[in-house]
Order: sequence, then C-alpha cells, then structure tokens
Amino acid sequence: MNVLTAAVAAPIKLYRLVVSPTYGQTCRYYPSCSAYALAAVENHGAGRGVWLALRRLGRCHPWCEGGVDLVPTTENYRWWGRAAGTDGEDHTDDAVRGTDTNAPAGGFSTPVLPTRPTIS
Repeated sequence: MNVLTAAVAAPIKLYRLVVSPTYGQTCRYYPSCSAYALAAVENHGAGRGVWLALRRLGRCHPWCEGGVDLVPTTENYRWWGRAAGTDGEDHTDDAVRGTDTNAPAGGFSTPVLPTRPTIS
C-alpha cells in the first residue's frame, strides 16, 4: 500500500473504529458503506477507490432497496459502472420469474414475483 492509499484509508479506519460502532448495523447494503470504501481503496488504490466509494454513497439513500453490493474486481471495473453481468441488474426475464436454471443454488437469487392474469 502506497502513502496516498494509506492516507485515504486512515480516516475510513478511524470512522469505522470510533463513529460506526455508535450507530450499529443500519446500512442498507452489505458490506456497509465504510467497509466498501475501505475495500475499494485497498483493492483499487486511492483515486479509483475514492470514486467507487463516492458512487456507493450516492446509491445509499432511504429509497434504495439495498442488498449485496461487493467491490468490483479490477477485471470487472468500468469507470461508469461494472461490467455486464456483475451487478445483478443484467438479469433475464427467466431470473425474474424464478425459472432461471442458471440461478445460484443456495445463494442470493432474484425473488419470485407473482404474475397478474391477463385480461383478454
């Protein structure tokens, strides 16, 4: 870890040590925003890590659904977002209906949504 990355990671670690325990588990995402920011800075460096952390903080608001949002790997990173198929938004209609044969077994999957009958 270079000096700039350590300098950016230090306030995040201090926040996680001092401030975060007073709030408890209130984050809508897993991992929490501070854990995501620390992992992003440690994995991608100061510049890209701060950018990813700011994007994550922008997504964290009272009207978001939350869920699992892991730091992208260097292979899946794109400055505007993630590579296709890595953020859960690139699902097919089969995944929405719950009939996707490629859905992970025992892992996180898209919930089965009820269908409305069509009126002819």
